[in-house]
Amino acid sequence: MAAAGHPAGSAIVTGHHPLWTGLGVAVLLSVPAVATMALLPRVTPLSRIVSMLAATLCINGIVAEAMLVLHRWSIPGGAMVVGVISAVLWLVGWIPQPGAPGAVPLREEVPQTAPGPRLAS
Repeated sequence: MAAAGHPAGSAIVTGHHPLWTGLGVAVLLSVPAVATMALLPRVTPLSRIVSMLAATLCINGIVAEAMLVLHRWSIPGGAMVVGVISAVLWLVGWIPQPGAPGAVPLREEVPQTAPGPRLAS
């Protein structure tokens, strides 16, 4: 996903063909949505779609605002940053969650094999 950021930004900047510009914009909108979808495996489809749209707007907006504040505005750079953030979010979605079906239990949840010795009072 992160590798798609720079070509998307280059396609938007050069704009030699309308198809490349449209494809670049589609990548900038779909990559954060796919990354957010990986974070929400057990959510209803409508909630997932709303969350994907909100995350896409937030990620793209925050990257644009940060680049403007830092005076480092660059369309290919912004596309690359959006791709990197989306890749990190997508990788976080692969981390096993405790309590999920098939997850390894935490150390505190593992039962003791033998009870401790009882002291007589």
